[in-house]
Parts: sequence; C-alpha cells; structure tokens
Amino acid sequence: MSTLDPSTPVIVGVGQLNRRAPDERDAVELMADACRLALADAGSPRLSATTDLVAVLDGLWSWQDPGRLVADRIGATGARTLLTTFGGQTPQSLSGVLADRIARGDLGAAIVCGGEINHTRRRARRAGRTLPRTREPEGRKPTERFGAPLDMGTEHERSRGLVDPLTTYAVIESILMARSADGPERHMERVGRLWAGFAAVAATNPHAADRRGTGAAEIVEVGPANRMVSWPYPKSMCANNDVDMAAALVICSAEVAIAMGVARDRWVFPWVATEADDTNLFSARGALDESPALADAGRAALDATGLTIDEITHLDLYSCFPSIVEMTVGALGIDPDRRLTMTGGLGFAGAAMNTATLHGLCAMTEGLRREPGIGLVQGNGGNATHHAFGIYSPEPPRTPFTHLARDPRLATRPVAPTDAAGPVQVEGFTVRFDREGPTHAVVSCLTADGARAWGHTRSGDAMEWLMSGAFGETATLTSDGRIPG
Repeated sequence: MSTLDPSTPVIVGVGQLNRRAPDERDAVELMADACRLALADAGSPRLSATTDLVAVLDGLWSWQDPGRLVADRIGATGARTLLTTFGGQTPQSLSGVLADRIARGDLGAAIVCGGEINHTRRRARRAGRTLPRTREPEGRKPTERFGAPLDMGTEHERSRGLVDPLTTYAVIESILMARSADGPERHMERVGRLWAGFAAVAATNPHAADRRGTGAAEIVEVGPANRMVSWPYPKSMCANNDVDMAAALVICSAEVAIAMGVARDRWVFPWVATEADDTNLFSARGALDESPALADAGRAALDATGLTIDEITHLDLYSCFPSIVEMTVGALGIDPDRRLTMTGGLGFAGAAMNTATLHGLCAMTEGLRREPGIGLVQGNGGNATHHAFGIYSPEPPRTPFTHLARDPRLATRPVAPTDAAGPVQVEGFTVRFDREGPTHAVVSCLTADGARAWGHTRSGDAMEWLMSGAFGETATLTSDGRIPG
C-alpha cells in the first residue's frame, strides 16, 4: 500500500435495488436509496460528506438537476452535480472519465447513480392515476453536463421505419443470420443457447427482473407467452425496461479511501477505459453487422493492459439484443460458450433506461471481490454506435490508469438518394409485430452500384416472402420507399 500512488482511482462502494413491492416513491428517492446502499457498501459513514460530485444518468423524467436532489438526501450537500445525456455506453464512459479526473488530481470522490420507475409509471398511466413527484425549485441547473445528444437516425431513416433499437438491432440480426453457414434455423437455435446463458446468470442475480432461468428452446419458441416482437426476435430476446430499478457506485482516489477508512477488501481498481464511436448515420455503415469502432475500443483496452481476451476472467457484455453480443464476441474473439454477463443482461436482469452498464459495473465489482481476477465491462449506445470498455481488478494496475478516446478508421458505404427506385438486393430486414400479428417490414436494400437504401412494406405477401429467407433476393423499390407485395 505504501507504494500506491495516492491519486490512483478505485471503486469502493456499489448499490443496486429492484423495487418489486407496491411503492409510489419517485425515481429521485429510488436513486437516493441506491446511493445509500453504495455508501454503506463502502463502510464509511463519513464518505458522503466528502463527496465532490454526484453524477446522475439521464432518464425519462424531467428534473433539471436531479443530482442536487439526490445529494441533499444522502448528506452530500457540498457536492457539485452532473447530468448526462442518453446512451447505453454512458455509465462506462462516465466512469472512465471520472477515474481519469481522479488520477489527474482534479477530483477526490464521486457518486454515479441512475434509476427509473417505468413499471410503476406505466401502470399508473393505465389506471389514470397521478403519481407523487419530488418538486424542484425553478431554474436549477447541474454544475456539469456530460455527453453529446444521442442521435438515433435521420428524418429520412425514421420515415422508412428505423424508429427504435427494436428495429435496427433486429435488422442487424437478420444479416448475421444471412451470413451464418448453418442456415437461419440453426442460427436462431445458437442465439437461443447464447441467450439461455444470460438467463441462467439472471437466475442467480437477486436484483434481476426475471429469475426463471429460461432455457434455449423456450427462448426461441414463439407462442402466447413469448410473442414475436421484431422478427427474428420474440419477446424473450428483447431488452426489458419495464422495471423500477436503480444503481449507484462510489469512486474515489486511494488517498480518500484510506482517509475515510474504507477497508481494502472493498477496493476494485479501474485499469483502463476506452471509447470509440462509429458513424451516427446508420445507412452509411460499411457493414451493418460489424463495427470498426467496437473492435478498436475493445482491442485497445486489452492492448493497454497487455492482456489477451482469454486472460479476462469476468465479462459483462452489453446485451440489449443478441446481435450486439454476437458482434462483440466476433470482434474480440470471445468464446460464445463463456459466461458473458455478470447480471443476466437487459433481457432477463432488466434495467432502467440508460443504466444497464451501471448495473454491470456494480455486479462486476461484487464479482471481483468474491472471485478475484480481471473483469471487462462493455457499454454500447445508439444503433451499435457508441462503444466504451473498462478493465477492472481488485489488484492495482501494473501501470497508471489510462483513459483512451479512440478515433478508428470507419468503414463506410454510399447512401442512395432518398428517392432511389428500381431493382434492389435485400441485405437485411425485420418485420414488426403487434399482438394481432405482423404490421410492417423495414428492409435494408443495396442498389446496383452498392449504395444502401431503405424500403418498407405492409403487404402480407411481401412480409411472408421476406421471413421465408429473402436474403440476397431481388426486390422492387418505389421512389417513396415502398416494396410492393
């Protein structure tokens, strides 16, 4: 301990909660409870009063400075506040930046938290009830803002049906399916086994929303309890944000941890944090099922520590949908039969909007305390656009903590004019469903000169044709984007 640089960043406390019992306290109260759990986990009553910064991950609520509301509730009245923008990569990205600020001596201790009451709010809305809500003085602003606004597509892309991650990640899955040497059916069987591994971990996670440990066959089989949502994804393969959940972590310098009396067995060290962004324009990606930014950020984290992926003992891969896990496994050479999650993933553990990776960081901290080794945490945001990785261990890093913002060379493809028409090749697609059946399809198309265009259809015959395996087949695209039946 005497040789440890006092400015070395270290995670000292984590807290998670999943509110299952009826309770109408709002998200501020939930986040404050998670922070109290994290401070108690650190075992230092004085730590809250010495916290320099309370950072909150943005949510579906409208508070302007939720960090101040949380700080006042946990006794961090002198802390500055920070509010992030949206993005699944944000918890890991922010943790890396805060660790870097601690390492440079610009910050002593910070608390990061996030949470939602989606489950309670949705049910109150259906019942026509108004929930109590913490009041905030007008004109409040956080001390800092973090992150760029989340860009989920252009107006043209949205007009063609690319309106949410359920669509884009399902399109990516269809392309992975098309490229599978085993054919579509075997590919989905393999995805079912992959997802069953996440379900098995969720079954052991006391904070998980779904602890049934659903098996591969049940995950793949479509039926009344597992309806198709966005082909080829049934409900069991989709992220679950219908939860009341919150999480928090405390990160500080080794000097503060020692001064506050935090026991050494609570410490987990960030070794390196990396980030890289793909192009925001989904249509312009070279290949929709690959991301040079993902591969670059992940490999840079390993290279900075001199580790191979097989030397990483614990993994928490971002898992809103199977396709991003498959992309990561392929990019980093990860054995897909390994345990890939510490929580059970977004499909089974669930998470409040924007906080899945914070739960991953908390679970990784707890896991490394129980089973010392080296852990890798991944964050992913947008349409597989924003990528962040962190490597952690209960042992101090061999070299000082490193934060790397990467600028990889991105693969791009020409984008067809918005009124492109004529014969096109089907690259990938999804068919969206409601409870009554298929409603419409969104199709990624390649023109004769290799440019990407987007088509859509509500034709039942066209949707059946697509789902029968129309990869690489020729379709007709009209100037307004329709694919006739």
